Amino acid sequence: MTSPTPRIATKPPLGPARTIIAAAGIAVLLNAGLVLFGDESLGVGSQVLPIFTPPGWLVGGVWVVLFALLGLVRWRMVRLGSAAGRLGARWTIVFVVLCALYPVYTLGLRSLFAGFIGNIGTAIFAVALGFRVRRIDNSSAWVFALVVAWLCYATLAITAQLGWLHGRAHGL
Repeated sequence: MTSPTPRIATKPPLGPARTIIAAAGIAVLLNAGLVLFGDESLGVGSQVLPIFTPPGWLVGGVWVVLFALLGLVRWRMVRLGSAAGRLGARWTIVFVVLCALYPVYTLGLRSLFAGFIGNIGTAIFAVALGFRVRRIDNSSAWVFALVVAWLCYATLAITAQLGWLHGRAHGL
């Protein structure tokens, strides 16, 4: 008679604190780049901002918090030890990379319209990923809802900058 093989719990390669710090560190590095090089050098700083647009340091701070929460989501997915959890962790990393590339594909193109499209695309991906993650860990899905809420607010600001809230389009 053989004894059953003991089930070994999967331990994430990084603990929760290190995963959160790593994800937030990405946002800090991106924000440092924007501070050092400035939005103006990318051609966006000359736009007239809507009155409800927060200062840049607050926008950066929100993204640092969101990236930290996404790091926590990744850790929670890996900690589950299931195939679905590992897949959720991989897709969360893809999403973090997509968010990290946002300044490149929007500000780098010097186009508010590219920012508008980028926000919409990123929000759609966040909604889809949130529903996917919800089946694995309901609490983690709420992080994607927070990202979508922030992206909707940012999209509203871009829409105002483009003049679409006032019936005139400019900035294309």
